[in-house]
Amino acid sequence: MTRLKFRTLLIALLLIVPVRDMFTQTLTSATVVGTVKDPGGALLPQVTVHIRQPETNAIATTLSGKSGEYRFPFLKPGNYEITADANGLAAEPVRIHLLVGQEQTVDVTLGVKTVQQTVEVNAGNELLQTENGNNLTDFNLHFVENTPVNGGDITNLAFSTPGVRVNVGGGNNNFNVNGPPFSSVLFTYNGADIVEPFGLNNKSGSSNNTLGQNDVAEASVITNAYSAQYGRMAGAQVNYISKSGTNRFHGNLVEVRHPNSVTTRYGHLQGFKRGLNVGQRVNQGDVLGYVGSTGLATGPHLHYEFRVAGVSRDPARVDFGSGEPVPPASRAAFEQERARLNALLHPVPNPAIAVAR
Repeated sequence: MTRLKFRTLLIALLLIVPVRDMFTQTLTSATVVGTVKDPGGALLPQVTVHIRQPETNAIATTLSGKSGEYRFPFLKPGNYEITADANGLAAEPVRIHLLVGQEQTVDVTLGVKTVQQTVEVNAGNELLQTENGNNLTDFNLHFVENTPVNGGDITNLAFSTPGVRVNVGGGNNNFNVNGPPFSSVLFTYNGADIVEPFGLNNKSGSSNNTLGQNDVAEASVITNAYSAQYGRMAGAQVNYISKSGTNRFHGNLVEVRHPNSVTTRYGHLQGFKRGLNVGQRVNQGDVLGYVGSTGLATGPHLHYEFRVAGVSRDPARVDFGSGEPVPPASRAAFEQERARLNALLHPVPNPAIAVAR
């Protein structure tokens, strides 16, 4: 009886112990791990470590463990700044960018507080990734916005992943992964399953589940999903993360400069027209961007703002002046064009109808 109880207790412990590591990351999050050291390289416990996302000013805090280790799980992909302090010592701020599914190591070193400097950490393609066993390929916003996508099908983003074979045909749709067919690929959008019935491969457009390429902030493809948050499919795990609001009040914004110190602004855009550059001349009727909900927005809409000399004004109350008079030689043509436009703006409400008898 005692042996049976011990065996039951041992099995229960085996099931409970790994839980902390199993659920420190989800399909939609990233993780930062690291150690805190002094200038001599000694590990420092009980140091306060802070991580802040500048776009939202969200801050999380933790204490380093007995071996100086710290961990921030469940982080939203994006830019972060990491600092640490203890007993009059402080670490220089470290800035990083996290991608979905990424587990990045950032070690910090405490020193005497001096003039503050900032360290930029750019995650490169490491030959050996030791944090986990996932074969992960990330695609950031720049890649998503500039990758040709056939017909808006965002599954095309996975084509450059090692192990993906495209145009396979034979009922397997548009690609397979290391042998297993397209039907063995799990697609998720913000963590929700978007695998379609009957193996359909298009993941965008009004007749499907997403808003297409303009709504995707980044994507990741895992071809050997060993971590506990992945599963179900043997081929690959393709995760899409949508764009979301930040503390930038109007989100993605286009400002158009007009004569006489007049500017107009169009905000909360989901994305910009491909090929549109800062300083480019535009004409009336040109497409500049697409309506969205970036920034502080509760839903898709367009923010319009009319500004004079940098100050928001009501265009109906702005005195634009009388302008230059029409030259006498152009007066007849002007009156003719004005009459034509007035007829378009003010059509006859009840036109007479001639009836033949």
